[in-house]
Amino acid sequence: MTDREYSFWQKTLERNVSMRTNLLTFSFTTVLAILGIAISNNSENVNPLVYLVPYILIIPFEGRIAYYRLIHARISAYLEMVVPEDTTLDTIGVHVPEKQTKFFDVIAALNNYEMFLLSLATAIVFYLKYPFPSLNAYSRIDWLMFVVPFILSGFVFLITAYAFDYGKWKERYRDEWNKYGPLLWL
Repeated sequence: MTDREYSFWQKTLERNVSMRTNLLTFSFTTVLAILGIAISNNSENVNPLVYLVPYILIIPFEGRIAYYRLIHARISAYLEMVVPEDTTLDTIGVHVPEKQTKFFDVIAALNNYEMFLLSLATAIVFYLKYPFPSLNAYSRIDWLMFVVPFILSGFVFLITAYAFDYGKWKERYRDEWNKYGPLLWL
C-alpha cells in the first residue's frame, strides 16, 4: 500500500468519526428542541402526533451511525492487515483490553445507545402529551398510538444492538480480509 492510499484510508476513518459526531449533535439538538416545545407551557395547541416526528430523524440517523460504525470496523480491520506495523491503529487493544474499570460496560452502553435513549425520551413525552382516555374507553386509534412508540423505539434498539459490538464486527471483517489477504497485495 502506498503512502497516498494509506493516507486516504486514514482520512476516510477520520471523516467517518466526524460524520457520526455531527449526526449525533444534530439529532440531539433537533429532537431536544421538539421535546422542549412539548414540555413548554405553550404546548396545549400542539397536536400530540408532532411528538412522534423525532422518530423521522432518529431512525435513519441511527441507521447511518450504525453504518459508519460497521464501515469503520471494516476499514480498520483492512488497514491492520495490510499495514500491521502501524502502531497508530488500535491493534494494541487486542493485548490491552479497554475494560479496565467496572463501569466500562455502562459507559460503552451509554456511548452506543444514545439514539435509543433519545427515542425513549421521545416516547415518554408522547405518552405524557397524548390524550389517552381511560383504559376501558380505548379506541383502535388509541391502541395504535399506544403501540407505535414501542415499535419505533424497539426498531431503534435493534439497529443499535446490531452494530453495538465493534470488536466482534472488526474480528469478522479481519477474518474476511484474511481470506483474501494474498490477493490484496497484488
